[in-house]
This record gives sequence, structure tokens and C-alpha cells, in this order.
Amino acid sequence: MDVSEDLASDYPQRLYLEGASIFENKSINTNSHFSEIPRLRQAIGIDVWDNLKTYPVGLIAKLAESKLVWSGKTVHYLLCRQLRVYKKEIWSLVVDQPLRFSLIELGEITGLNTNPLPEESFEPDQENYKTLWELLKVPLGYGPKFDELIEALTECPFWSADQRKWYGLLFLQAIGLYGLHHNCRIPFESAKRVFDDDALMTYPWGRTAYEFLVDSIKFLHPQGGSYTLSGFKDVLLVWAYESVTVFGELYGRKVNPDEIPLLRWGGSRTRASGDFTNKVTPQECRGVPHHLLGVFDSEAGNLTATDFCRLASQEISTLSANNKLPIVAGGSNSYIEALANHSSGFLLNKYQCCFIWVDVSLPVLNSFVSKRVDRMMEAGLLEEVRELHDPKADYSVGIRRAIGVPELHEYLCYESLVDRGTQRKMLDAAVKKIKENTEILACRQLLKIQRLSKKWKLSMHRVDATEVFLKRTEEEADEAWENLVARQTKRIVDKFCDNQVMKNDDVEHCLTSIGAASYGGGSGSRAHNMV
Repeated sequence: MDVSEDLASDYPQRLYLEGASIFENKSINTNSHFSEIPRLRQAIGIDVWDNLKTYPVGLIAKLAESKLVWSGKTVHYLLCRQLRVYKKEIWSLVVDQPLRFSLIELGEITGLNTNPLPEESFEPDQENYKTLWELLKVPLGYGPKFDELIEALTECPFWSADQRKWYGLLFLQAIGLYGLHHNCRIPFESAKRVFDDDALMTYPWGRTAYEFLVDSIKFLHPQGGSYTLSGFKDVLLVWAYESVTVFGELYGRKVNPDEIPLLRWGGSRTRASGDFTNKVTPQECRGVPHHLLGVFDSEAGNLTATDFCRLASQEISTLSANNKLPIVAGGSNSYIEALANHSSGFLLNKYQCCFIWVDVSLPVLNSFVSKRVDRMMEAGLLEEVRELHDPKADYSVGIRRAIGVPELHEYLCYESLVDRGTQRKMLDAAVKKIKENTEILACRQLLKIQRLSKKWKLSMHRVDATEVFLKRTEEEADEAWENLVARQTKRIVDKFCDNQVMKNDDVEHCLTSIGAASYGGGSGSRAHNMV
């Protein structure tokens, strides 16, 4: 019995067969409404806002001010790999390592009280309770809906300081501890404790948040192409960062090492963010070594073509010295052109090159781009850009140049000052602009590739992938990609390597892919490495 078989006997069976999870190929959404925090802070006033942070529920206010960036891909990966457990716990399998998320983990990550829920009855001050519930238009005996809290934002500034504090505490419960759907109510047992400081300080917020989150996961069911997670979702993300080193390295960044885990982590945006730059995920790498991912601090400025050539040349030299075939995957065609122009002919110094252009009909590509932007918005693009937002920032350098960041600037500047209807119109306009600018970029890239094709015509190979993007299902698209793109690309690469070995066995090789190319499969016994 090998190690993996030995390990497999020690943990429960998979909840879903590998690759057959009901969440596979679905996008993850959340009910988190952290985008409303600026409006809340403005409505209750900065003094009340700071006061909220002295209570256990104020952890949500601290989280809103932290640098943690939501990574839906990371949590989605763990949810797809759940094990079958009947206790109120979540287990996931990463490679051959089972990971447990229980009440203990939530307590360690948040520092919240996880004691059993109190059995004794609690009654709030009736005058304060009835007055606030009347202001919020909430029926007595029920917790507020998130929609009811939002409706009160415009009236809240005229309330007393205590009423604004109670309101703020309810708001933080709705958006953070419970991550409620806009039409769902805060549990009344939690809601009514905002009127009593002692009750606020001693209530087991960690336990009630944990039970709500785990129930949300256990009853998750995709609708169409996505599913929606309720509850304290940021705890799951930090659990992933703390439990799986590679997740912490790729998508997280420890910014406050002395804080509790929930407030310890930032996002990886200074190394290029995974969501709006579409950085390849560990599972998408499929065991193929990838180089030059996350090595450049995007806050430090722009990566020039000269910088790229220097970094890529070093990697190519190292890989070739170890008898590996480097694959330079686009990316920016300007970088590839600069790298190829380092010397005359089609030699990168001493490397013979083969260029592969994976082409897609522009109208078909534009349709795909529009759907892809919609998926990115569903996956949390807005929240990620919000973490980068700075009204005085320079949008001509670094990661802020990326399409999706400048287009959302105006919306993020004014969202706290306008009503929800205007917010919706501004956001729709920003998303439309993202799509337009992406289509413009695709057109420019196509023109540049066509120019390079004429320049490198003896070494350029065009592969048409249009049919792949016309398929209706994931299975059909995968099959078309294998038949029309992957196999043809493999033949091109095999022929390139064989010809060069016949001509001169001392010449090293470098495969360059332009456009939406990827290459899998072997050429001789070499292991391929992506640059």
C-alpha cells in the first residue's frame, strides 16, 4: 500500500467523486454586502463607528478596514473537494491531506466566544427595543432584514448616538457574521442583544456564526451556472490560507503577523491579483511548473519589456541547461516581441523558436469576453477592486492599469453618496465600459499578432480555436479543444523539436505561444515548463 492509500484509510470518503462535484465549473457568489460599509460609516458617524469596534461584533468593522481580499477561487476549490461527514463540520481533501473546519478552527481564526448558546431567557430593554424596531419598520419578535437596514440608512443620521450604535451592530451582524441574503432576517436571539452591553460582550457570537455558516454550506445547491454562499465566508478563506501553504503564498499575504488570523492576512494584489488578472490557479497548473508568477510587486510600478526580457531570459537559460523545453505563454505580445528581438533571426540568443498563434474569430471572441466579464463580476471583481481603490491613485502605473480597475473608479467614488437605483445604473455603466475596453484590447492584440505573423511567417503557426468557443457545453468545448487545438499544437511542437535535433543537436529550443494558447503533452521525455 502506498502513502496515499494509507492516508485514504484514515479519513471519510469524498462527498463527490473527483471532478464530479455539483459545484464543479460553477462560479461562487456570496451574500456579503461589505460594499455598503462606507454608507454605514457615514450614516452613523465616525465616533459611533469607532465605538462599534470595542464590541465582539465590531470584529466585522475591523475586517472591513483590513487588507483581506476575497478569493472566491480558493474557497471554491475546497468546497468542490469536501469529504462526507455527518457531524456539523466541513472536511476537504487537498491532494492527500484532509483538512478540518470545525468550531475550534473558527474560534482560533476569529477570537470570538464559541461557548454553548445560553439556555436562560434574555429580554432587552423594552422601550429601546420597541422604539428602534419601529424606526426600522421591523415586526416585534423578529430580527431585521438586510433590506430593512438599508432603507434606514438615510434616516439614521438623525437618531440618537445609542440608536445609531445599536443600528450599526445590527448592520455588522447582517453583512459579516451571517452574510445574509438581502431579504433574510437576523436571528432574533442575536439581534435583541445589541441593547445590552453585558449581553453583547458575553454572547457566543462565534458559535452562532459557525452554525449559520456550516448550515449554509451543507444546504448549498447551484442554480444555473453559479451558487451563493451565505455566512461568515471570510473565515473559510483564512482557514485555507492558514491550512494550505501554497494558497497563502499565491493568494494571501501576511500583513499583520501579530493579529488574530482573520486580521492577519491581506490579499496578493501587490504581486498581481488572482481574480482580475486571471492568474492561473494551482489546480489549473496541473503539475506543470510555472515560472515568473507573482515575482513582481505591482505597487512598485510597471513591468517593462526590458524587465520581462531579463527575467524570462534567466529562466529560459536555467531550464534549457537542465534539458527542459521552455514554453513562453502569452501574455503581452509586446513582451514576446521584445524577447524574440533580443537577437537577429528567430534566436533568443542561442534558442531556436517556434511561434504558435491560437486564433479566434473576433465576433466570437467578443461574445466570450462579455460573458467572461460577467463571470468575473459574479466571482468578486468589484470587491477586489474596492480593496485597491484610492481616489488619488495614479491609474497609469502598476496593477491599477489593468482593465476593470479604472472603469470602476467613478462608481467607487460616489456609491456611498447615491441611492441604490443610481448605484445600479453607475455599476452597469462601469461593467459595460470594462467589456468595451476589453474588446478594444482584443482588437489591438489581433492587429499586432497579424503584423508579427508577417514578420515571423517562417516560424509562425496559426491554430484556429473558433469552433471551441461556439460549443454550448463545457464537455463539448473540452472535446473540441483537444481535437482542434491541443492535438494540432502537439504535432507542431513535435515536428519543431525533431527538425531542430536533426539540424543541430547543440541548439536549444524555445516554444512561444501567442494568444489564448496552452500546450499539454510530451515531446520526447522532456518535462515542459511554463514561463
